[in-house]
Amino acid sequence: MTLSIRRPRRLQPRGLAARTLGALALGLALLTLPGVAAALPPVGETPFSGRFTMQVGGQEIAGEVFHSETAERREMQMQGAAQVIILRPLEAEVLVLMPQQNMAMRQALPHDPGLTSAEAFARLEPVEVGRESVNGESTTVYETSGRIDGRFWVTDDGIVMRMRTETGEGPLTMELLEVERGEQPAELFEVPEGMQVVDAPQQ
Repeated sequence: MTLSIRRPRRLQPRGLAARTLGALALGLALLTLPGVAAALPPVGETPFSGRFTMQVGGQEIAGEVFHSETAERREMQMQGAAQVIILRPLEAEVLVLMPQQNMAMRQALPHDPGLTSAEAFARLEPVEVGRESVNGESTTVYETSGRIDGRFWVTDDGIVMRMRTETGEGPLTMELLEVERGEQPAELFEVPEGMQVVDAPQQ
């Protein structure tokens, strides 16, 4: 798709930053995509805020996370610039906000677009392998194989406190810290008024 602006290259993170953002979007999609299986927790349905860390491709990223029943927002610094990723699975899209450029890039959400979190997690056919505490939260540990090889640490109310899986950039680990449950403002999951939105090129 052709972008209707004069300098499209400024719209896309470059090099490692682009690949890292892609891996992050994939990892978040695993957490925020979705039918609730009777034996599984309602992954993604509990609103909360907190901090997160992620390691992928030899890089470490840290930031803040805000999670509603239908979307998730993560704020971080990439190569010295503020980046915000908003995942909206019911709209089947990921929004990458670049506040310093007053611009946002919209991309189709990978993996089961339009589904809910619990449905996507159930499709991974997770197997319960134990119980562990992660940063003060009691979790059930699940393993998945085949479609996604990974391990997920999930609270009884469906918050994924930690995940480990493989991506094209190598092992990916994400972990939550300082989780506070509670409703999140709806405007956190929208593009700010006046910010230009462009569609990412189809790959």
